[in-house]
Order: sequence, then C-alpha cells, then structure tokens
Amino acid sequence: MVESSSDLELKEDFEEMNRRLQDIRDLGHQRLETMKERVDETKKFNDMQEVRQMEKDIEFFSKSIDHL
Repeated sequence: MVESSSDLELKEDFEEMNRRLQDIRDLGHQRLETMKERVDETKKFNDMQEVRQMEKDIEFFSKSIDHL
C-alpha cells in the first residue's frame, strides 16, 4: 500500500507530538530529581541548625545562675 501525502503528514505530526511528549516527560523527571536533591539539602541544613541550637541551649542552661 502506498501512503498518501496526508497520511505521511499525519504520521510525521504524530511523531513530532511523541517527541514533544517525551521531552516533557524528560523535563518532568529532571525537575523531580532536582526537587528531591533540594529536599535532601534542606533536611541536612535543618538538621545542622537543630544541632547548633541544641549546643547553644546546652551551653546557656549550663551556665551558673549567679546573675539572678
């Protein structure tokens, strides 16, 4: 069977749509990975801040209360 020019154009249009959909999926996957990395970095930062605050609290509460 010989493809008509309209069939060929339709096929090319579908191939282009599929390429664009794949690009969108790829970009979505990249964004998801970036978001996961940022969440991990934020968690590490928050954990460090929590440890620092605990150290400050311990230091503060360990001081004598002579000044009262």
